[in-house]
Parts: sequence; C-alpha cells; structure tokens
Amino acid sequence: MMDGADQRFYLPAASITSIGQLKTPFASEGLFQYYAEMNDALEKLLIHEAQEPLAPAIAEWFRLFRERRFHPEELKSFILRLVMDQYMKVRSSAQYFDFPLSRELLHQAVFSAESIDDLEAWLASYWKSLLASISDMSKRSRRLEIVKAQKYVQTHLDKKISLEEVAELLHLNPAYFSRLYKKETQESFITYVTRVKMEKAKEWLETTNKTVEEISYQLGYDNKSYFNKCFKSVFQLAPSQLQHGQH
Repeated sequence: MMDGADQRFYLPAASITSIGQLKTPFASEGLFQYYAEMNDALEKLLIHEAQEPLAPAIAEWFRLFRERRFHPEELKSFILRLVMDQYMKVRSSAQYFDFPLSRELLHQAVFSAESIDDLEAWLASYWKSLLASISDMSKRSRRLEIVKAQKYVQTHLDKKISLEEVAELLHLNPAYFSRLYKKETQESFITYVTRVKMEKAKEWLETTNKTVEEISYQLGYDNKSYFNKCFKSVFQLAPSQLQHGQH
C-alpha cells in the first residue's frame, strides 16, 4: 500500500479529502496491548453463541480504532490474528465442525479491505457466519451432554472443576459420564479440563503481562507447582520459559 492509500483507509467512502486529513499521523501506541481483552470478549460471545451483543461489541472496538488511528497494516494483522485464534479454538474443541476456511483466503479477505468501513463490515459478517455454524454444530451433535459439559468448562475456567460436579449438573452418574465423554471425544474429561485451562494460560502468557502466579490463581489453581506440572504436561515446557521468551 502507498502512503496515500494508508491515509485514505480511515476516510468515509466518497468523501472529499483535504491535504491536512491525508497528513494526520497514525497512533504511536501499539494496538496489540488491547489483544487479550478483545480476544477474551470474542471468546465469550462464541461460547455463549451470542448473536445480539456481537454488532455493538464490534462497533465499539472500531470506534476505538478510528479514534486512535492505528496504522492500517497493524490493524489488519490484529484482526487476522483475532479471527484465526478463535477459529482454531472452536475447531479444536468441536467434533462436528465444518466451517470452511483457509488461512490464505482469510488473509486475502482482511488485507484487501480498502477502508476501515470495509474491514468492519467484513468482520461483522464473518463472525455472524461463524456463530451460525457453531449453533448448527451444537444442534447436530449426537451428544448434547458433551457440548454442555465443554461449554460449562469454557465458562468456568476460574474455578476448580471436578468430573463429579459436572456429571451432577448433567443429571448423570459420574462413572457413566466419564465413560461417555471418553468414548465420544477420545480423551478423558479431566484431560480436557486441564488442556483448555493450559491453552488459556499459554494465551495469557503470550498476550498479557500477568505473572505465572496470577494466571495460576485466575485459573483455579491454589498450588503454583501443580499448575506448573500441568502446564509442562501439555506443552513440554515450564510457563516461566514461555514467559521469558515473550517478554
């Protein structure tokens, strides 16, 4: 993109441009400081399959983007990462998910946006389609109990979660629920809980300045050494190694 095209990115369609508008500087602050907050908010909308709050949330973020005027290339990279991260999470936790996507097509869609209006409209449309696919997937699932159990885990990451507690919520015998979960997903329920919590821990280590202690506590672990052991069992490295590699 040429400089003029970069500057025109923030102008409304068919607007008359002054030289002053084309010379307005872009933000000096980094956009990725907002990543963890926006990523967590989007994740909650997906987990709850919440169509209604979606448009206001996206509109609110784009108000911030317009106000601060982040560089178009940085903004597009930010949006692409948000979309890819959430898509991969949904895909890894779903058994019946068939939403079409290729990284190349996504990259092309985001980076071909000529204005912030185009980018906002594309993101709103993409997210609506993704939510519709998730909703359809939930309805088609052969085992609604599995979907409910996973949704409970994803919305209670700050708590200690036991198999017995979730079985009771589903009105199932714990031993039966344990066998059912393993049969349907090829992993034990407790393995799933640990994996999802550790994936969230890794995300926070990479995108925030939270300490290992803070993350451990926020994910329902009283014992930091046990948290470290769980993290190492999933990623084959200690959380402190990952943190030091990022900051």
